[in-house]
Amino acid sequence: MSVGGGRGLDVFGVTLIAAGEKIEWLGTVGHTTHEILANIVIAAIALHVLGALKHHVVDKDATLKRMTGRE
Repeated sequence: MSVGGGRGLDVFGVTLIAAGEKIEWLGTVGHTTHEILANIVIAAIALHVLGALKHHVVDKDATLKRMTGRE
């Protein structure tokens, strides 16, 4: 998104890609990819939390206790 917007890409103060011209399609691709991947990560975290709660409440096994170090 940064490169597509005409800005450079710096990581910890090191310039990986210098600033250049604005590339509209690249900015759009970066924005869309960032949005989709963020939603996938949120869904994965939610499914993991729900799975842990299911093991604790429905299955009544020690999975959640082992995860928290209480067993």
